[in-house]
Order: sequence, then structure tokens, then C-alpha cells
Amino acid sequence: MNDAFEPTTLLLSLLTPLNVIYYLIATSLIAFMAMGIDKMLAEAQRRRISERTLLTWAFIGGTPGAYAARH
Repeated sequence: MNDAFEPTTLLLSLLTPLNVIYYLIATSLIAFMAMGIDKMLAEAQRRRISERTLLTWAFIGGTPGAYAARH
């Protein structure tokens, strides 16, 4: 069997430092935008994004974006 197609080998090949940085940037941007949209919805007194969704984005890597969106 070819080691290049092993799930573990494939996963490890994707975990390069640059890919991790891209992932963190993407999740931070999504968390930032979600928090901003939620704030706009709150000001318009419309149905908001659930807190669970917002905290999930923060938990999976979007903490910098979620923190920046607080202000």
C-alpha cells in the first residue's frame, strides 16, 4: 500500500505552518464578520445569530477576530 494515501500521512502533509496560518486568518475573519453582522441585527432589533454559533467560531480558531469585534 502506498503511504501517500494513508489518512494520517495526508493529514500531516496538510498541517504545514502556512496552512495553519491561513486557517487561523480565515476563522478569525469569519468570527469577526459574524460578530459584526450580529451587532447590526441587534441594533435593527431583528433576529440575531445564536450565541452558540458565535462562540463556536471563536473556539475553533477565531478568537482574535471575535475579540477584535467586541469593540
